Amino acid sequence: MTKFRHPTLLNLLEAPIEDNKTIAFVSEPVLFNLASLAFDSSKRDLIPSEVDLKCIVLELMECVNFLHANAKTIHLNLAPEHLYITAEGKLKVGGLNLIQQFSTTDPVGVSWNFLQKVGDFAMVPNLRFSAPEVTESQNVTAQSDIFSIGCLIYFLVQLNKQKSGNQLFVMN
Repeated sequence: MTKFRHPTLLNLLEAPIEDNKTIAFVSEPVLFNLASLAFDSSKRDLIPSEVDLKCIVLELMECVNFLHANAKTIHLNLAPEHLYITAEGKLKVGGLNLIQQFSTTDPVGVSWNFLQKVGDFAMVPNLRFSAPEVTESQNVTAQSDIFSIGCLIYFLVQLNKQKSGNQLFVMN
């Protein structure tokens, strides 16, 4: 996160501190992540409106475009727990711990140790929002992030339906 600068990327204010069990860092202030809205009924009033959700999707697409076109990286970990909202209602994307560099359109080989953890946190992407090739072939491309954006759009639409009183369909 210290290498990249973009208005939609979560900015670090201090360098990360890590040991064998924890990773700690200080970022710019955020109010919540999108995952907390889905699973904490006390935050129902914070669920963005339909127009705000469209802005969030646009900001997410701008961020992914920057990562792919300028930084030549694939995020591979786009999920609600890595999408933060500031007090101004702006999107900030975090979760860059699994990014992969690429130089051509050829697939990038990745390998995951699904048992690896840092403290209580798994060091693999959220498979509910990951493209199938992330786990099956383990050869990923920038399109793997596009698949995740589609899953996130579905999640956001369902989140908006929850706000209006409809039942939330949680992706399992």
